[in-house]
Amino acid sequence: MARLQALDQDPERIQWFESRPENYVHLTSEELIEFSQHGDDHLLFAVAGSEQHPTLDKSEVGEVQGWVKLNPDAEMRVSQLREQHIIPSDQPAENIWEVSYTKLEGAQEKQMASGLRQSLIAVSQLDAARTNNQVLEPQITVAAYVIDGNTRSEQVLLASGFEEKGRIQYDDEASQPDRLFILNWDKLTEAMQKAAYDELKEPA
Repeated sequence: MARLQALDQDPERIQWFESRPENYVHLTSEELIEFSQHGDDHLLFAVAGSEQHPTLDKSEVGEVQGWVKLNPDAEMRVSQLREQHIIPSDQPAENIWEVSYTKLEGAQEKQMASGLRQSLIAVSQLDAARTNNQVLEPQITVAAYVIDGNTRSEQVLLASGFEEKGRIQYDDEASQPDRLFILNWDKLTEAMQKAAYDELKEPA
């Protein structure tokens, strides 16, 4: 919880997450507890330090390095996705999800991309169980929105199977549209395979 609080108060996270950073109000202890739990309105995955990471300090193994959050996308953005023909007009709104993520200041590189990929796989499994879907490709569309200049976020998405599809006005307060990335489930599989292959090539 202390690390979730540190992430909530991190000025860099607020800069990239909020359309009006100067108006952001930090979460209370009660709100942080609610945020940390899966709920009807979101799924939260903690990214924990792995002992398999080549340069991670042993004291960070098992400790929170960041988080990945998925939630049904807002009606305003879903409407834009339909208008731009990025999603089919008849795709149910509950199958359009937004993903966001952030890492702790000073956390080692490559952890967030790995955490994002694993979270997306977990969501696909939850969706298959929820819908009794026997189709290999999940029916969920996952969208990510990136403010101009946030190159680290772009790198995480590209390493996790996302493709850039255009621009979306994130909310009424945003000064300009955000860059839009949509998950390609086939590319996620390829990214998982590449990450596993790269790990095998790492020297013992």
